[in-house]
Amino acid sequence: MNGGKIIGEFVDCRANSPTLHKRIRIEFDADPDFSLKIPAGVAHLFMNLAGVVTRNEPVLRWDPEPDKLFSPIADILNVSANAKDEEFPVVRPHRYVVPLSYHQYIASLHRKWSERVKVYPVRLVIKDKSYYIIPKEYGSNYVSKFTSNLSKNSI
Repeated sequence: MNGGKIIGEFVDCRANSPTLHKRIRIEFDADPDFSLKIPAGVAHLFMNLAGVVTRNEPVLRWDPEPDKLFSPIADILNVSANAKDEEFPVVRPHRYVVPLSYHQYIASLHRKWSERVKVYPVRLVIKDKSYYIIPKEYGSNYVSKFTSNLSKNSI
């Protein structure tokens, strides 16, 4: 480890939450005997992770009426690290946990895709419209193939 404390900043973005847009900053040491569970809809940023191995264990969630700011399958939302608390969005996290069998299905798709895919586009939502950002050398045809595979393999 780098010798310093890990710094975590968290901003609650959940609609109807009593702590909506409240920010907390926590400093802690890396410890393999502990885990941190971050609720869906809480924005988070970690600093000072040099030399620390992290493991994400996302819980895939789904909603028949999803919040348009989230991706169709997972509660993923990107916000600038420089955003002021009041600039963070207000979101409604997906309500239903996806069963383990769906996680296994997605993992099998990832194994197949990883054999063919050289780079994953970054998804950006602006005014309810999705945009995919990729390096120029892959071209727009690559994005079309990638997004058509996503729509064929979604719920």
